[in-house]
Amino acid sequence: MQVFISWSGDQTKALGHDLKEFIDTTFAGHVESFLSDANIAPGERFNDVINDNLESSIIGILLLTRTNMAEPWILFEAGALAGKTGRGSVVPLLVDLDRGDLRPPLSQFNNVYGSVEADLRKLCARLNKELGGKIHPASFDLLFAQAWPKLADAIATAQTLTPKDTALPESRSTEEILNEILLGVNALVRDGRPSSGLDSWSTRVTAKMRDNGDLNLDKGDRVAHSDFGDGTVVAVTGEGAKRIAHVKFDEAGSKKLLIKVAPITVISPEIES
Repeated sequence: MQVFISWSGDQTKALGHDLKEFIDTTFAGHVESFLSDANIAPGERFNDVINDNLESSIIGILLLTRTNMAEPWILFEAGALAGKTGRGSVVPLLVDLDRGDLRPPLSQFNNVYGSVEADLRKLCARLNKELGGKIHPASFDLLFAQAWPKLADAIATAQTLTPKDTALPESRSTEEILNEILLGVNALVRDGRPSSGLDSWSTRVTAKMRDNGDLNLDKGDRVAHSDFGDGTVVAVTGEGAKRIAHVKFDEAGSKKLLIKVAPITVISPEIES
């Protein structure tokens, strides 16, 4: 059985490795955990590996913070996991959030507090149930006791990395979320797969695989998008294959796009007058 660990940003990157170690230790090899920062080898096609592991994972754990809960990458992976045929499900793990902080579509999933031992035990019980109860309760207690202190420390460390006075992202409509995410990252979804697992994500996404390689965008660049038209890059955040371009389009307004797969071309740098 495989678990997909979803993260975005430095605050949850290191924590993802600690959660992976926690799962590997607690389940003594019976559960495989996929973390993109650890399980994609040099030379492998990032999009293909992500897509394959979203498909093969039974459960996805989302590492959520105040700074990443609205990021397109997190929301896309949640939608892909929930939208699978079969029993794919999503568990938000709240790092520095309260339950009331979650917004749709993530608020519809039953979540756990990362810093609460009882919640992590419930999550592990769910995983063990999916395994058919392979881990005996007595063995589980010993393995959990061994692995929990390090994960608890890692979560506490991640909580300290939240910038002071970080405001929660503004609430957005489902249509805005779909426009921002699905049009930017639909190349990661196989042709013809319906994203029906989320009630509001019923759009059928069909697209050929697109890969912009190491396309480098800077603030001020002018880009053309196949759906949104022309716009100006106002900021670039993230790293590697998870870099996000914040673009102000001339007619469509402000959007966030995953640079690696977004249907964009560079027109020319913005020339300041």
